[in-house]
Amino acid sequence: MSLTLEQTSQMERDRLTFEKLIFDISWQFINLGPAEVNAGIQNALEAIGQFAGADRSYVFLFTEDGAHMTNTHEWCVPGISSQRERIQDQPVDLAPWCIAQVKKIETVNVPSVAGLPPEANTDRKEWEFQSIQSLLVVPLVFLGTAIGFIGFDSVRRRREWSQEDITLLGIIGDMCVNALQHQRAQAIQEGQRRFLELLATGGDFKETLHSLLRVIEEQSPGMLGLILLLDEDGVHLHIGASVSLPEDYVRSIEGLEIGPMVGSCGTACFTRKRVIVEDIAIDPRWDDLRELAVRYGFRACWSEPVFSVDGEVAGTFAMYFMRPRAPTASELKTIETAAHLVGVAIEHHRAQAELAQAYQSLERRVEERTRELALLNAISTAVSQSLDLRQIMSEALDMTLEGMNMHLGVAYRVAVSRAEPTKATHLELLTHRGLSNAFLEVASQLPLEGSLIQKTATNGAPRIWQPDEYPDPIIRDKILALGVKLAITVPLQVKDRLVGALVLGSDQMRPVTAEELSLLAAIGRQVGVAVENARLYEQVQQAAIKEERSRLARELHDSVTQSLYSVNLYAEASARMLTSGDIQTATENLRELRDTAQDALREMRQLVYELRPLALEKCGLVEAIRARLESVEARSGMKTELRVEGREDLPYPMQVELYHITQEALNNVLKHSRAREVSVNIKFLEAAVCMEIQDDGIGFNQESITGSGGLGLQGMAERLQRIGGCLRIESAAGQGTRVGMEVPQRV
Repeated sequence: MSLTLEQTSQMERDRLTFEKLIFDISWQFINLGPAEVNAGIQNALEAIGQFAGADRSYVFLFTEDGAHMTNTHEWCVPGISSQRERIQDQPVDLAPWCIAQVKKIETVNVPSVAGLPPEANTDRKEWEFQSIQSLLVVPLVFLGTAIGFIGFDSVRRRREWSQEDITLLGIIGDMCVNALQHQRAQAIQEGQRRFLELLATGGDFKETLHSLLRVIEEQSPGMLGLILLLDEDGVHLHIGASVSLPEDYVRSIEGLEIGPMVGSCGTACFTRKRVIVEDIAIDPRWDDLRELAVRYGFRACWSEPVFSVDGEVAGTFAMYFMRPRAPTASELKTIETAAHLVGVAIEHHRAQAELAQAYQSLERRVEERTRELALLNAISTAVSQSLDLRQIMSEALDMTLEGMNMHLGVAYRVAVSRAEPTKATHLELLTHRGLSNAFLEVASQLPLEGSLIQKTATNGAPRIWQPDEYPDPIIRDKILALGVKLAITVPLQVKDRLVGALVLGSDQMRPVTAEELSLLAAIGRQVGVAVENARLYEQVQQAAIKEERSRLARELHDSVTQSLYSVNLYAEASARMLTSGDIQTATENLRELRDTAQDALREMRQLVYELRPLALEKCGLVEAIRARLESVEARSGMKTELRVEGREDLPYPMQVELYHITQEALNNVLKHSRAREVSVNIKFLEAAVCMEIQDDGIGFNQESITGSGGLGLQGMAERLQRIGGCLRIESAAGQGTRVGMEVPQRV
């Protein structure tokens, strides 16, 4: 049966409405910050629920082990009862037939709950309890695995779900997965950053452990973490950190005595092995503590021993759960990593404590130990204020050579295999003092196995040696040619792992005292922890860079694809209208096509420019900002102005950071300010670079965004901090905004 012109037009209008809905939701998700993801998902559920004529739309997420599910987001039409509070952390057996299909990545389309087959009786009873007559469920998939599902319910009537409904749920489900994973990654990165900053800046030990615990709990929903530290007597456990466990329970286990059958933590400390208790109610290791655990609802507890630098048990990291369960492979990796990081924090704390003890001891000896004390304090301050590995090594080497009155030196780091990141393979020279080119040619990179540095690292103590003791004859000859008569190797270690070494040399023979060797050992531990912190921080930064690149790539793909798809739809609709003689509708569609194409072109240019600002590479900072302002003016009609004083002469990394900060500030002007004019002022002074972005827009109340990271201010401040600059924001409602930056010039 052929369709009438009116029916064809209605179908086209419905199709355009559908595509516009997808486009609008996509655009909203692209601009969501981590704190806005939940609200964005809620808004999307409402929009698609109303479009599809559903009575209820929702998102469910599975736990890590896939055994339970939680209704995380829900929208209902007025008069339809919510199910969200009831279905929190419920077994997937609540609807086994449906969940089995979801886990096979299959869509569940139920036009009539009453007509379900016998094998779905459990599902039917649950859905009838909710008064559901029809439902549609689409899996949420991440890395090939169902992590939950998104769905529609029809309560007031039975209905057939169309292919358009299935497509809509699938598209929005993919957007939700991307947004949730991005939100989770951002939370993890922020937690790691806080933890590493506390380590690097010598933060309070308890605060550092609590920060680590929060990071792990954010990665593992439903998990309650606990860090216990073993007393110096080697028998009793004390609370190191607890964030989510009940305070009464934590107080009850303070001072717990370890043993072979003392819960999970006491047993792990005693046996020096990981303890996995899947069900506290029946595991004999919890016989004496079961009543206490059950009183607070704990049903599973896994504990990983934490080891000190000398291989002794220093405590445990434990994960509690409110139901019986076994760990997944990723959870075992998480608990292992967490225990390792607790060990790093303990070692850092001990190094700080040893440093303080050495400080007090040297202070009592007054004049005799003043030089050593100043050296140790200077190195501690220098390495704790930086996360740049070469800077740490350079400053540590300079200060140690000066403090020990030695004139030759080299700093090595232990490098790892690219194929096996956990396997140390060779020594890489990072910096040196007073060495010849001939020496550097043969010693810039050395195999770790069998090296003198590896041999001296057996107990973490510095070693004095003579040049003619060096095992490699070629390097030995080069050392002798430098006139070295005394050498000391200072291993840099974290726990029992070698991360680098300082090698000091002198052309004078002299005795080295036990106090000096003790001082060098403390320096080695302090610098070793700083080197490890720098390595961990570098990993976090690389992960953040990778995530940012992925984000921009997704934005480029999603935004341009949606826009071009809309252009194609408008073109097809216009062609049909012209064929049918509907000139007015065709004209309207062509106008929409033109506007959409122009928006797509502007958006594509903007995103491509964010990915690679070519003007910055070719012409420098000023011309790149000028091009950005021209783009802002063309895009919004806003009047722009650029004023420059002085001559531009900045290193490229500084140009990149200043450009991206300016870009973020201008994006805020476009999105939020409603300004008519914006100006950028740059002053290249001899000692500093000063920049100011000012608009005449509506401004904002600064107190309302303080501490929230609003408007990207935290990211702007962090970029400035990396190049030693500072950020200043001046704004008030109705009075515009002024963003000021000052960065010192560096030679």
